[in-house]
Amino acid sequence: MEHEPDDPFAFEEDALAATALAVEDLFLGRDPVQEVAMYWARGDEEAAIATLERFLADNAAPKEAWWVLFDMLRARGERRRFEEAALAYALRFDCSPPALAPAEERIQAGPPLLLLPERLDAAAMSSLQDKALRLAKVSGSLRLDASRLRLIEPAGAALFLALMKKLIDKGVRFQWRRLDLALSAIERARSAAADDRALWELEIVWRTAAGQLDRAEALVLAFAETFEAIPPVWMSEPERVGCETATQPEAERESAPACGDLVLEGDLDERSIGEVVQEILAFARDHDLIVLDCDALRRVDFVAAGMLYNAFAALKGQGKQVILRNVSQVVNALFQVLSMEQVATIQTKTY
Repeated sequence: MEHEPDDPFAFEEDALAATALAVEDLFLGRDPVQEVAMYWARGDEEAAIATLERFLADNAAPKEAWWVLFDMLRARGERRRFEEAALAYALRFDCSPPALAPAEERIQAGPPLLLLPERLDAAAMSSLQDKALRLAKVSGSLRLDASRLRLIEPAGAALFLALMKKLIDKGVRFQWRRLDLALSAIERARSAAADDRALWELEIVWRTAAGQLDRAEALVLAFAETFEAIPPVWMSEPERVGCETATQPEAERESAPACGDLVLEGDLDERSIGEVVQEILAFARDHDLIVLDCDALRRVDFVAAGMLYNAFAALKGQGKQVILRNVSQVVNALFQVLSMEQVATIQTKTY
């Protein structure tokens, strides 16, 4: 990954990759839980579970070590092994056995957030659609943030409208942020390509979501005259296209920290982490508080964890705060190896 010379978020990815195995080997055979975390991080899940089960056979093993096992078994969907371990845990500590889906109270950060790219084109829509559809599987609502959006191409507008319709058909509801920037971008795009229907339709959607119903209706009439057709009805229905969330006055926004949440999910490794880090940093340019929900985060390898540490350290140096919520015990064990708590607040799952 190339960076500008003055980029404050530059990373030494090659150096991280080169030292990852050496650091992993340093911890193997030492602290049992850290050893387990290293096996899990490198994808050797059976070795991680077997190592921890041997350690848990010792009655002196603490509760927290059992929690690591529960998180690994949950991540693998191994119900039978989870229930067997839960029964052993209950007998060992004379308590109720934990459930496969813990019912602990968690801080709710609201619907997951989807950042629109700086350039909405066909290339950007590929990854945007994949992420939107994944998030829609776990939430009936999405927050869409247009704070980065500057350029819209006709192909991107058409694909974005198709994605919205697909999500609406699934019952997903939308909340919007910084539609003023989205509307400025769509106005520029439409002036450059006045005969493109998708750009007209997307502006109707955003005017409606922004509560500018009179302007949306005027656009519908102008659309009908221009194209001798009527845009799909859903595009001008506020209950379907969503609404803009209340924002602070500009003066208050400058003095008060902004808050939002992003989602870390699946397996993060050296191949996927670059895009994730750039999304975090782009979000951080407009926010002082960065909340990352990790409930669906299954695994982080050493290189990815190192890049996250570097990003969080850079953000901390800028006076920003990073909070990682719902971190599994096995992922947190790796974070402890890297002293991640020095650069971010970590809130773990408990049993």
